[in-house]
Amino acid sequence: MLAHKFVGKLGTKYAADVAAAVKELLERVPQPTDADLGRLESDIHGKAAPQGRGREEQLVRNWCAFAVAKQIEDEEKKQREQTRKKLEQERLKQDLKRQMEEHALRHRSEALERKMLREASTEDLQRWRAEQDAVKAQIAATHDEERRIREDQIANTRSRQQAEHDSEVRRQQAELARITREAQEEVTRAEEKKAAERARLERIKQENAAHRIILEQRAKEAAEQDMRLMQEYKERLDKEEADRAEKLRRIGAFWTEKGAGKKEAEEQRRAEALIVAEANAKERADIARELHDREKKRTGCINTALQNRLAMEERRRRQADEQEKERVYLETARKLSEADKQAEAAKRQRKRSAMLRYTAELERQMAETRRMRQQVDMSETEALLNADMIARLEADVALQGKVKARMGAAC
Repeated sequence: MLAHKFVGKLGTKYAADVAAAVKELLERVPQPTDADLGRLESDIHGKAAPQGRGREEQLVRNWCAFAVAKQIEDEEKKQREQTRKKLEQERLKQDLKRQMEEHALRHRSEALERKMLREASTEDLQRWRAEQDAVKAQIAATHDEERRIREDQIANTRSRQQAEHDSEVRRQQAELARITREAQEEVTRAEEKKAAERARLERIKQENAAHRIILEQRAKEAAEQDMRLMQEYKERLDKEEADRAEKLRRIGAFWTEKGAGKKEAEEQRRAEALIVAEANAKERADIARELHDREKKRTGCINTALQNRLAMEERRRRQADEQEKERVYLETARKLSEADKQAEAAKRQRKRSAMLRYTAELERQMAETRRMRQQVDMSETEALLNADMIARLEADVALQGKVKARMGAAC
């Protein structure tokens, strides 16, 4: 089949050379690779086609010829692959044929053995059986080795697949455990924060209650002390007033009994009365001022306690407002985070879609550029970039002929 393919390409004139080259290759390499087939084809073309330069320099630098050469190489590579597959099928057929022949041989051997049982001597039969046993043992050993190799390959493949599967399962489990752990830690942190906030508010509440009790107790004690002091001061003033009145009474009685200096006594009494009146007025003013000061002090304590209470209530209100603001902020932040995630995902999707569209457009433009550039010769830079293909095209005269034949007058 391989020789027929090359003869079909080159013609029957080179049939003998082709057959000899194919035979030599199959003797050297029972299962030729793509590289072997490529070298064989190059050798055959080298023998069949003349060497020369001529217009080849212009041909290999032409984009159209370059594209045609690439296409021809791809086609020939596919043909070589098909040839390799056919050779593989041929090898499988030969293996099957060999197995069938071995099977037939076993049947013939068994028939011959039965015949020898009837015709041959015991010694010849034993020798023949030994030879057959050796052949069977060799065949069985070969089959066992092939089966062992296949089983090892299958076991290695399964082991590798199982290892990859186990690794992927472990990775997924680790990822799930990490996500679960982070979620639980987040919940724990939130609960701890709430508990700490509740404890702080309870502590503030208890401190405010204790402070309020102390202030109320101090105000009560101050009021009781003020009442006690005012009562003592009033009693002292009453006693002093009684003492002065008694003193004046004794002075008046003295002058009355004496009967002399009545006028002076009257003036003295008036002076004493004036002094007493002024003293009483001063004492009443002092009492009123002291009562006013004490009342002012008591009222100031009450006002201070009231202001402290109002301040604590204002502080609690501000704390409640701050907590509400924080809750609203956290809720807003959560919603914004979710919205940001959704927006980011949508943005990534839009970017990916745009990139796909851009890639498709770029590929289209590149294809169009390649198509347009295939109508002109290569530049020096392009020739350097495609030096490998140019070298193959320059060296392969047969490939040049194929390119020329396929291009015709198109390029």
